[in-house]
Amino acid sequence: MRGTTTVLAAMALAVVVLSACGQTPAGHAELALSGFTCWDCHGGDYLETTNPNHSSRGFPEACETCHGTSAWQPAVAGDHSFWPLTGAHAEAACEACHADTWAGTPTECAGCHLPDYQAATDPNHVAENLPTRCEACHGTSAWQPATFDHAQFWPLEGEHANATCEQCHVAGADYADAPTDCVGCHREDYDGTTNPDHTTVGFGTDCETCHGPSAWVPATFDHNAIWPLEGAHATTTCESCHAGGVYTGTPRDCVGCHLGDYQTAEPDHVERGFDTNCVTCHTVAAWKPATFDHDQFWPLTGKHLTATCESCHVGGVYAGTPRDCEGCHRTDYDATTRPAHASVGIPANCTQCHDTDDWHTSTFPQHDRLFPITSGRHRNFGCADCHADAGDYSVFTCTGCHTGEHEISRMNRKHQGEVSGYQSTLDQYGVERGCYHCHPDGRADD
Repeated sequence: MRGTTTVLAAMALAVVVLSACGQTPAGHAELALSGFTCWDCHGGDYLETTNPNHSSRGFPEACETCHGTSAWQPAVAGDHSFWPLTGAHAEAACEACHADTWAGTPTECAGCHLPDYQAATDPNHVAENLPTRCEACHGTSAWQPATFDHAQFWPLEGEHANATCEQCHVAGADYADAPTDCVGCHREDYDGTTNPDHTTVGFGTDCETCHGPSAWVPATFDHNAIWPLEGAHATTTCESCHAGGVYTGTPRDCVGCHLGDYQTAEPDHVERGFDTNCVTCHTVAAWKPATFDHDQFWPLTGKHLTATCESCHVGGVYAGTPRDCEGCHRTDYDATTRPAHASVGIPANCTQCHDTDDWHTSTFPQHDRLFPITSGRHRNFGCADCHADAGDYSVFTCTGCHTGEHEISRMNRKHQGEVSGYQSTLDQYGVERGCYHCHPDGRADD
């Protein structure tokens, strides 16, 4: 039973094919349902076609690639996306590119246009070693006009826009080897320049540093990138700094040009040890007036503001001037007797007690670390209230003020037996220092 069904189905399919083949487009639609291909009916047409010869040229066997179902003609080129048919390519006959076969047709310009390349004489493409990629300069519409994006290699601006190709691309040379730096073309111009002589002076070979593409003159140079031309420097001649016209190795510090000025200056800069960095005291406008930021070394405040330079810079020597109080005021320190700073052990750093306005305007903020005198009951006491001996501030008295109930006889009765180690403290330190030993803040509850 199954065999009979299979035979009947095959016969029915054959009837559909035989009735549809060569019939109307509607018949082709029925054929599509059968699963048959063009070749099944038209293989013979394919093999017999001579214009062009489909078989020898390797055309695809799928008729629908180029033909429709209405008629063999007109035929189209099918999907030509592997090579877009634009411009003159859209109008060219197939045979123009596919001479003998479609398979293996070149996909680069020179594959078809090498004879055009070799025959071109304006310019001679072969002699000038121009690239064989036509699209680098040409479009698909026509050979002329030709274009070339020269800016991607060298922008054609100013005089470069008017120059002929041969001026940079010497005949017979490869365009790809054309130099991309100024001196590659303008070495002779550089070597032949005499005003100034670029080689002798040591100018760089990068023309654009001073020149533009429009003309050699006027030339410019960004001197500020090397040394700002300000003040008197802006009006001086080139030779003033570039002796003999030599630019290479020109010094970039003040003394490189102004050592002579430094050595002959008044006051005597050498003898006094002034810095050779002119800008420390001078501006670029003129030598005078000269200024000096003394605060960067020592702030001039109070009495220091009115002192003469020689007071600190003995003999006019500025180099090595001390930067601490004692360096200038050691004599004052040693000569002070009220109190005698050296014997009392007061530090030689004057600023701990004095300001710069006056010696007598003095404070001793460190005193509170020894005994509080800026707060509590002892504030506003004078030095002599506790230090009777102005020559020795290590000597002080408590009982000079604390009389009456603080008399030693009364303190003995009150403390003995109540304060541990009372008598041994007195024996060790004495009365005054004994009081301080137990009452370092001056309070009875210590």
